[in-house]
Amino acid sequence: MLDRINNPVKEFIIIGDGPEFQKILEISNKTRNIKVKIIGWASEEDINSILGINDILIMNSRWEGEPLVIREFIDRNLPVISRDIPGVRGVTLRKYRYNNENELEEILNNHVGRFEVKKQIKEANIMRMRSRVIAIITGRI
Repeated sequence: MLDRINNPVKEFIIIGDGPEFQKILEISNKTRNIKVKIIGWASEEDINSILGINDILIMNSRWEGEPLVIREFIDRNLPVISRDIPGVRGVTLRKYRYNNENELEEILNNHVGRFEVKKQIKEANIMRMRSRVIAIITGRI
C-alpha cells in the first residue's frame, strides 16, 4: 500500500474480497499517511453509489482474464491505472500501467493532477453541449 507522505492520493476505497483481503485489512489498519476505507464485496448498485467523478481505479491484480471492472470504469469515463499484466494490456493505456510500487507512485504523481484537469474540461464541455441541445430542442438556434 502506498502509505508514503509524497503519495498524491490520500484516500483509498478498497472494494472486493479477494484472497488477500485479510492481509490488506491488517495493512490498512496501520497506515499513517493515507485514509483507507474497506468495503469488501459490493453489488453493482452499491458500487454506483460509491463512485464519483473524481475517482480513479487502481487495479492491483496479479493476473486477470477479462478485466470487466476496468471496462466498467472506462464506460464511466473514469481513469484506470493497472498492473502491467496480459489480461489488461488490450484495454488500458501503457502510460497508466505499472510493475511495482515505485512505478505506481510515479504514475500517480505525474497524472493525478491531469485527471482532475481533464475532468474539469469534460464537465465544462458537457455543460456547453447540454445548453446547445436544449437550444436546439427549444428552437433557439
